[in-house]
Amino acid sequence: MTTTVPLTLPVIDPMENLDNWDATGTWGPDGTSPYAGSFSLADSPVDNYPVSTNTQILTAVNLTGSTWPVLTFWDRYAFADNGDWAYVEVSTNGSSWTRVYSATFTRMTWARQQIDLSPWKTATNLRIRFSVWTNNVNFDEGWYIDDVEVSRRP
Repeated sequence: MTTTVPLTLPVIDPMENLDNWDATGTWGPDGTSPYAGSFSLADSPVDNYPVSTNTQILTAVNLTGSTWPVLTFWDRYAFADNGDWAYVEVSTNGSSWTRVYSATFTRMTWARQQIDLSPWKTATNLRIRFSVWTNNVNFDEGWYIDDVEVSRRP
């Protein structure tokens, strides 16, 4: 997707809904165990993810004028095997992507992630996507994301 309208800094999304995101697959709010608030976003809310899928949520942010932008979010995940992955990627054009975070296997406790976006500090439309790739063997709960923020480094 290349037409996502960029949000302005600071971006603070409690991940209660998909209002700031373009989604593929079954992404949606999940209230079973959010980090904060009533919901987190999950690739397979209230169910296990299917095998052989590639789904994502995508947004964009205008980083113009920032000197040290940082993407912060909380996540937890349960993937059946090392053929199932979660990725965060960024793109300035919607076609070439740079992977900035990945996760596999299982970590069911919430953990805070911080990703330095300063290499893209002049981007007027930096796309940010959270993707889940699964193989065709096993399935599990998937990826939960909460309290996403893009702001200037404190």
